[in-house]
Amino acid sequence: MAIGKKLYPMILRAMADAEATGRSGAEKKEIVMAAVDSFAKELGIQYEVDQISDAIEFIIDFSKKVNKK
Repeated sequence: MAIGKKLYPMILRAMADAEATGRSGAEKKEIVMAAVDSFAKELGIQYEVDQISDAIEFIIDFSKKVNKK
């Protein structure tokens, strides 16, 4: 199951919100996972936790590469 068109933008928004908290990486990931879970339940979207976790890690790694100086 691929990450849906509704979940991907939500993950990005949740990551931006979590980043603004100034918390540790693990805490930020927990914030994002909770936000995604709440959003998905609200819309009745089923998802695989591992896929969301992998997507978050991919986005983080990609961002680090893009923002590398």
